[in-house]
Amino acid sequence: MTATELRRATRYEVQLNCRVSSPVQSFRDLSGVTVNMSRLGMLAVFGETDESDPPPPVGTPVRITVELPGPAGKPPRILECLGRVARIGETAYPRQVAFILQRYQFQANAQRGEVEFNGGETLDDLQ
Repeated sequence: MTATELRRATRYEVQLNCRVSSPVQSFRDLSGVTVNMSRLGMLAVFGETDESDPPPPVGTPVRITVELPGPAGKPPRILECLGRVARIGETAYPRQVAFILQRYQFQANAQRGEVEFNGGETLDDLQ
C-alpha cells in the first residue's frame, strides 16, 4: 500500500545551517541543519542539543534563521522565518523538529535583528 502525501507544497531536500529561537523563551535556542523545506514548512535536525533539555512545545511561536549560500567572497544571505512548531520527532537525539512557516523574508547579509515582515507584522503579532 502506498502512503498518501498530505503536504500542500512540494518539499525540497536541502541541508542548510539554521538556528531556531523562542520569543517567549519556552526553550533554549537550537542550532542545526535543515532536512527539507517548502514554502509552507521545514524539517530540521538538531544534533547538538542536550538530551535533558525538553523539546520545544508543539504550537510554540519560533523565529528561524537559515543561512543561504552567497556568491564567492560575499557574506551569506539569511532567510528569516516566523512560524510555529508543528511536531517533534520520536527520537531524543538527534532531535527532529517540523515547523509551519507563516512569514518569511530574505536578508541581504548575515546580520540579524528585529525584522518587520510583509504587512508590518512582528513575531509578537503571531502569538
